[in-house]
Amino acid sequence: MPLAKGLSTVLLSHPCPHCGHTHTKKGSYYQTIAHYWCTSCHRDVRMTYDLKLRLFDSNAHRAI
Repeated sequence: MPLAKGLSTVLLSHPCPHCGHTHTKKGSYYQTIAHYWCTSCHRDVRMTYDLKLRLFDSNAHRAI
């Protein structure tokens, strides 16, 4: 299942699983990354394809 291209310019938020801090970036950012660094707890957050699918699916109503 591909990630929705209509969300590439939409701001999406993902909570850090370690501290809950919200990481907000454009959909195109989430499409290309495998992990990111939480600016709050300074831990590496892994973004699996399954997590990306859930993030994009939960925001599908916002697609342009």
